[in-house]
Amino acid sequence: MPDEQAFRRVMLERVAITDELFYPPLGEWVENHIYPSADGGLVTFQRYITERKMAEEKLRRSEAYLADGQKMSHTGSWAWNASTGDLFWSLEHYRICGVDPESFKLTIESAQQLIHADDRYATNQSFERAIHEKSDFEQDLRIVRPDGTIRYVHSFGRPVCSESGDLTEYVGTIIDVTERKLTEEALHKAQSELAHLNRVSTVGELTTSIAHELSQPLAAISANGGACLHWLDREVPDLNEARMAVSAMVTNAMRASDMIKHIRALVRKNDAQRELLNVNDLIREVLAFTANELTRNLVVIRIDFQPDVPLVMGDRVQLQQVLLNLILNGNDAMSAVEEQARELTIRSRQTEPGKVTVAVQDTGTGLGPSDPERFFDPFFSSKEGGLGLGLAISRRIVEAHGGRLWATPNEGAGATLWISLPVN
Repeated sequence: MPDEQAFRRVMLERVAITDELFYPPLGEWVENHIYPSADGGLVTFQRYITERKMAEEKLRRSEAYLADGQKMSHTGSWAWNASTGDLFWSLEHYRICGVDPESFKLTIESAQQLIHADDRYATNQSFERAIHEKSDFEQDLRIVRPDGTIRYVHSFGRPVCSESGDLTEYVGTIIDVTERKLTEEALHKAQSELAHLNRVSTVGELTTSIAHELSQPLAAISANGGACLHWLDREVPDLNEARMAVSAMVTNAMRASDMIKHIRALVRKNDAQRELLNVNDLIREVLAFTANELTRNLVVIRIDFQPDVPLVMGDRVQLQQVLLNLILNGNDAMSAVEEQARELTIRSRQTEPGKVTVAVQDTGTGLGPSDPERFFDPFFSSKEGGLGLGLAISRRIVEAHGGRLWATPNEGAGATLWISLPVN
């Protein structure tokens, strides 16, 4: 029954009142309607609304769960009406963008102003193309909050069409991926630091070989300098012989200079710089570092290059590091071999359209019973004292160039490491 206070208000103010009451003993909700009658009395009736109240409570819970879920997953929702242009954002969407839903006037124009200036054109073009094609919209972009902070977000939308096929609206989500993005950048930086340390360590191991390679042109310069003085000191200076000696000095000086330049480039810590590269030239440059090391280990080097191999787009220093690791791994694998010849064969081929493959084949101890993929796991090493980083880093470098690095056992002794890179 309506309460006495409601009756009094209707009688005094002569206004209609509707109220809702819950009866705990019955577990029922009712809706009371009280009207003043023309004769000065009251008209009342009740309607049971338990089912409606349960549905409202269920909806309220669902909305609360959805809001909590969006907040915990940093996922907002949005909708865009194709006919009116009206835009809807959930509360979490407002929070991701750092704006107050009460004071922020949400329009297409105001929403676009929150997009980073460098991402705005691409985002608009992507959305307009999706509207034109009535297709899904997906875009990674940056949001600049009013306080100046930047959030990385991933937005996805799906079209909703009428029965006649006309576009009515887009509904979608926006996910804040800032933490993941910053973690990826930190991981990339750590990997770059680790690759640099590994490169420096590898060059340090080759110090003797590099010193030998440098001593040869320097000794040649000294010898040719002495010869030049000898030809000039004659009663009748032999200018032709002196000129040839000076020319040889210049050639050897350039060779030494190139060697130093390549070493400095290899150990320099800088950002990746992509350029067109000939893999045959890269292999020759790395063999210049390692030739003495291989010779000292009684390794015979065989090269089998495709003369007109297509160019690849990549970072010279990083790809040199990969080849250096593969050649030194082959050399180490043959160190314990005594019964057979130690041969390192390096091939380059265009194996299929758009791919250049380099194979580094040794006659060493082979891959053994282990899964070949284990050799590329970080900190896995088959040699005593090895850190197990060289091949892991090499694979990451090759994959960053859009290529692939893998290993296979030979039919006879040893193993072959393969690099496949896309051509320019």
